[in-house]
Amino acid sequence: ANYGIREYYRGATAILLRNGPSNMIFFYARERVRERLPTELRERDFGESHIKWRAYLADFLCGSITGAFISTLFYPVNVTKTHMQLKVGGNFLSFHTVFTKLLKDRGFRGMFRGVHLNYSRSFISWGIINTTYSIVHEHLVKISPDSNPS
Repeated sequence: ANYGIREYYRGATAILLRNGPSNMIFFYARERVRERLPTELRERDFGESHIKWRAYLADFLCGSITGAFISTLFYPVNVTKTHMQLKVGGNFLSFHTVFTKLLKDRGFRGMFRGVHLNYSRSFISWGIINTTYSIVHEHLVKISPDSNPS
C-alpha cells in the first residue's frame, strides 16, 4: 500500500508473456499427446471401472507431459518474472532489460538453473489438474440438460 497500486503489477508483462502462449500450446498439445498414447489408455468407455482408471491415467499423462514441457520451455521467462518481483518499490525495469541482464550474467544454460525442480513439480501438478478437469467435465456432461436427449 505504501508504494501505490502500480506495485501490484510488477512483473505483469512477464506473466502475460508466459501465460498467453503457454495456455495456447497446452490446449493444442494436450490432444496431440493423447493421440500418441496406447489405444488401451485412450479408451473412454466407462463400462468397467478398470477402463475408467486407464482413461484417468491417460488424462494424467497428457496433462503432466504437456505441462512439464511447457514449464521447461518458458522457464527463462519465469526466472525473469521472479527477478522483476524481487524488490519492492523503486524503478520498474522492463522485461527486456531484466531478461538481457540475466542472460548476460548467467548465460543461456544459467537461465535454466533449477529447471529440474520446476518440471518435476509441473509434471505432478499439471497431471492432477488435467485429470481433475476431465472428471469434473465428465460429471457436468452427465448432469447437463442438453446431454439427455429426452
